[in-house]
Amino acid sequence: MSQSANVSSIQAIKDVRAALCRFKEEADNALGGAEMEINRALDWLLHGQPLYWQAQIRRRRDQVAQAKTDLHRKRISGGADREPDCTEQKEALREAKRRLDEAEEKAEKVRRWAPQLQRAVAEYESRARPLGDMLAGDLNHALELLDRMAAALESYLMIAPPTTPRPEDVAPAAPGPADQSPFVLAEAPTGSEPPEAVPHPAHSEDRGDDET
Repeated sequence: MSQSANVSSIQAIKDVRAALCRFKEEADNALGGAEMEINRALDWLLHGQPLYWQAQIRRRRDQVAQAKTDLHRKRISGGADREPDCTEQKEALREAKRRLDEAEEKAEKVRRWAPQLQRAVAEYESRARPLGDMLAGDLNHALELLDRMAAALESYLMIAPPTTPRPEDVAPAAPGPADQSPFVLAEAPTGSEPPEAVPHPAHSEDRGDDET
């Protein structure tokens, strides 16, 4: 039993392959960009921020201690007979304590946000991993399959015999002069005079009807 391929457009296969290549490139770039941002955020929150705020806490504690020392010195500088003006030193101590509280609050937020970010990253990776596996496996296999299909179809078209027209697709030939003449020549015997013109049977019948 003979088999044939109904090939309408090999270019359509190539267009599909090109579209898949563009999708793969864009998806790879998106996944790569997201991974870079995630790593940057994790490094910032898990390493950079804790180190920064711990250093700030130590530094601001020293500032509070220095502000307390300055206030104490100011209080004893006036002697026993008068109370010195310590407004500036008290304001400096108040500001130093406020900055220390801020640093401790920031450090606490960093410790609280770190696990939440890690959970969010794990959830994202669980959903993004199938897409990455598809891009690395199934999509590459699909591209190879399309390449083989296009190559096989092109080879088939090169070796396929030319198609013959169907009888209904062939236009009838135009009638020649002999078919249009009302007379046909009778075959003359050898060595005789030229034959007379004998009326065509179809035309003879037409004339007989007219005479009648």
